[in-house]
Amino acid sequence: MKQNEYYTDSFKNDRIKNNALLTALDIRKFEIELYWKRATYFWTFTSAALAGYLAILTSKDAYNKPETLLLISSLGIIFSTAWHLVNRGSKYWQNNCEYHVQLLEDDWMGPFYKTIIEAKRNIAIPTRAYPFSVSKVNQLLSFYIVLIFVALFLYTIIDNYTLNCESFNWFPITCTVLTVIAISMFYIFCRYTDDNFTGRIRKLTIKICDQPTQRNISMNQDSADTKTDNK
Repeated sequence: MKQNEYYTDSFKNDRIKNNALLTALDIRKFEIELYWKRATYFWTFTSAALAGYLAILTSKDAYNKPETLLLISSLGIIFSTAWHLVNRGSKYWQNNCEYHVQLLEDDWMGPFYKTIIEAKRNIAIPTRAYPFSVSKVNQLLSFYIVLIFVALFLYTIIDNYTLNCESFNWFPITCTVLTVIAISMFYIFCRYTDDNFTGRIRKLTIKICDQPTQRNISMNQDSADTKTDNK
């Protein structure tokens, strides 16, 4: 049995298969919306970090603020790397939903997602459509931003700090180590794992009493006393 046949046969009936198709389409749409919302968030921060770095660098007292420049470039590396990894992760889950749709769609709407209708294309003509991957362009752009902040980080260290045993400065070393640790944590702890786990399921039960509680009886009594006093 082929893998795609094994996949479709794993659904018990057509109703479950149809629900799975609709769910995959909804999740795909949701992932695309989140993709661009996340891109806007990271674009805002990286642009602010780059603008802040350039503003300080072009100011008159820039030579007095190497720590600030180093800190901004470090944050830029961390956030731009996070942006790049989020782009790759979002594309992974979007592709996962699209694969599910392609396997389930035949019996319900035909080979819609598997079929591409296109005219003659030419990459050299700038006004003609071409099948560029929007997500890949965004991933490469975010990786380019990572390289920009790495270059600014190295420029700040080389231009403002020297290795001197007599006047040793811990700040650039500490900033470098923390940046490397943050990036390493992204790659080590933020990867999806499909390992099996053991958990415990608890079922909560809610019991509704037919008799009023003591508090309700007291409130009703107070209300009756108030009406009597008004009379």
